[in-house]
Amino acid sequence: MALILGVPCLLFLAFRGWNAHLKRELPRWRSNTGLASILLTLVAWILLLTPFLFLSYFRVHDIPDFLPAAVVLAALLGIPFAFALRGGPRIYALLASLFMVALGSLTMML
Repeated sequence: MALILGVPCLLFLAFRGWNAHLKRELPRWRSNTGLASILLTLVAWILLLTPFLFLSYFRVHDIPDFLPAAVVLAALLGIPFAFALRGGPRIYALLASLFMVALGSLTMML
């Protein structure tokens, strides 16, 4: 549960740090790559939670087989992109991506 709630908190901190400082300080390609890392991890988090919301709300009992792999792939793509950031936002984005890889891997085992 802490991993599921920790990811959006870390992403918020990474985005806030990027928006406040790094957006103007970094070259455009590094700034956009860092933002892509944050967005990829957010997409992975949304992809992970969407089926569980549908399971509880619509009583659907079928989770697509490709979904956990898509979550892990999106989070894995976010890891190297996070190295374009500097300081705290880099650490927050890396931790959020690593948490998503762990959550996606756990979902594949279920």
